[in-house]
Amino acid sequence: LIINASVLTALLKLEDARKAERLTKGGSLRGIIGTLYTDVHSFNAWLLKNHNIEHSLNTSIKRFKQQYKAFREQSYYGIIKDPEGNSKRNALKRDDATNQLLRNLFAGRTHKPNAKEVANEYEAFLAGYLDIINKETGELYNPKEYKSISARTITAFLATWDSKIATDAKRIDSNRQPLINQYLPSHKFEMPQLAGSMIS
Repeated sequence: LIINASVLTALLKLEDARKAERLTKGGSLRGIIGTLYTDVHSFNAWLLKNHNIEHSLNTSIKRFKQQYKAFREQSYYGIIKDPEGNSKRNALKRDDATNQLLRNLFAGRTHKPNAKEVANEYEAFLAGYLDIINKETGELYNPKEYKSISARTITAFLATWDSKIATDAKRIDSNRQPLINQYLPSHKFEMPQLAGSMIS
């Protein structure tokens, strides 16, 4: 991005110089963008040879014109991909409330459902076909407060360490031994009390 910005800044100065030269000689300003496009892509070979880097400006002249126009009108803001952060906002659909709902949906049953079952039940909940109760408050969850999320997101959530511990702890009632074997270390080290003493 820094290389692209530097090249586009130099290109703006080159465009001004070309316009000034053509105007002083009584020439037409048509076709300047085409010469800039040719120059900027032939400049890549020089960059690679002398600095071992390349710019990544569009090789399609139509897309290059759009990119150059955006930089000319909006400066650096115009060449930043997703400057508003909308893609990250979409990634944050799974918030704490959704995590709690998924835990309540996944746990509290005798068998361990797979992620596909949980995803299907979540979609049924959003459509209004399934009621889910909050195990802490006893209230029904409101489907209108939750967004649709992909099965992959649910799989990723259920694979997290804290989610596994919480759901397995809810599922295992009387027999705690498998839970202890899987999540608690079999031995603990105590911090040494005196300098030079062995850790035991």
